[in-house]
Amino acid sequence: MSESAPFAGRWMLISDAAEIRTALFTDEGTLTYFINLGDRELVMRLQYRVEGSIIVTTQEGAIEEIRTKFTFPDRDTLVLEHSGEKFTFRRVLG
Repeated sequence: MSESAPFAGRWMLISDAAEIRTALFTDEGTLTYFINLGDRELVMRLQYRVEGSIIVTTQEGAIEEIRTKFTFPDRDTLVLEHSGEKFTFRRVLG
């Protein structure tokens, strides 16, 4: 099993905010992050790799790498911790 295997699939942020955030991870190391604001959608195309309990992302054309701690409390829950904030995602089926 590749390191990216637990991430592969579509994940939706659990949040009370009006915006909807979805992350689509592939086994090939790409991450597409969607932020739906109702009247428009922002799309970020990233590359990712796993280093222990850290996911490292880079955006095309950017030099800076973003490092985010992650945990999987269960198979269908992904918790990302960045800059002192925690974001809980649930796996979306289908």
